[in-house]
Amino acid sequence: MTSKVLVVDTKYSQCASKMPEIFDFGGLDVSGKTVLIKPNLLFYTEPEQGLNTHPTLLKAIVEECERRGAKKVYLGDNAGQVMYGDSKSAFYESAGMEVLGDYYVNLGIDLEPYELKSVSHMVYISKLLRQVDVVINVPKFKTHGLVGISGATKNTFGYLPGAQKSKMHYLAKTYELFAKVLVEVHMIRKPDLNITDGIIGQEGRGPFSRKLRYMGQLLVSKDPVAADSVLCSMIGFQPSDIPHLRIAQEEGLGTYTDVEVIGKPRIMPDFVLPPNSDTPWAINGDNGVLTPSLIRDAHRTVIEVNPETCMQCGKCAEECPVGAIDMKEGFPVMNGTPCASCHACQEACPVKALVLQSTFTGEVRQAPFYK
Repeated sequence: MTSKVLVVDTKYSQCASKMPEIFDFGGLDVSGKTVLIKPNLLFYTEPEQGLNTHPTLLKAIVEECERRGAKKVYLGDNAGQVMYGDSKSAFYESAGMEVLGDYYVNLGIDLEPYELKSVSHMVYISKLLRQVDVVINVPKFKTHGLVGISGATKNTFGYLPGAQKSKMHYLAKTYELFAKVLVEVHMIRKPDLNITDGIIGQEGRGPFSRKLRYMGQLLVSKDPVAADSVLCSMIGFQPSDIPHLRIAQEEGLGTYTDVEVIGKPRIMPDFVLPPNSDTPWAINGDNGVLTPSLIRDAHRTVIEVNPETCMQCGKCAEECPVGAIDMKEGFPVMNGTPCASCHACQEACPVKALVLQSTFTGEVRQAPFYK
């Protein structure tokens, strides 16, 4: 079946006026329904830095949901690569997000198990993902040093809270397997609509690139693979060269071979691609597709408690989704159950007396583009 992608020419100041067209195109019926908006929240930052989905775009989506009679609108993500277990701070300390504070929801707590068959590993995701009626995925138009692009298909990797993301990097020993993880996580709860923020995007060494590129466009589609294929066409990638897009098409998640584009994507032949983009994605030795910091995070399975500040309230044990913490003599201790690395215990602590520490002691072999 042909997938359609709508290309919307706009500016951030005009986003609100474009929402009726976008919602109608997506066929979104949100009246009387609960809606989760999932942005790309990478780091606390100014919107001008282009790291996160722009707050003006998010505000326009929220307001359109409410105008169409949504029962409840949530806005949440699990911050990537940094500040594991602290997505609330990432949200509230990002300039422009404060006006959306009433919609924030912590996707790192109140979790339920889900087995990822690709790596034979149990992960824990927010129950809200299955409870809401509608999910709107709002990624940022960016390159990515590990997987080529960070678009609609990859943005849902943020479903995984805490260091579970880095654990997936560690378990996936090749980019092919990591691509399967990305696709499988996306399919845990396939979004009902994808709106890619390509008004200002990133080029070069993403997703933390300081090299911004103005495009003035939003990419809209029910099909994340189709949306990402248009992104690829704009910057010079072949979708089939991006492992997670190829596998997503093979798994029936979407298509990049049968796409109808409505509008005119901005083609940028001088767009700066990430390092190693002209060769097959390399693997990071036996350590998997990891940077040193991600490897350490992937091994965060030991809690450390400050007895001087601990209130002995037991909230950390109550919030642990796998029951890995017991209270002994008033203090939390690990009981031998494998830690989910979700940081729910750390988030639940009202006095920040508990942190997760790394058990990793080995040497790290870096991918060439991180040297």
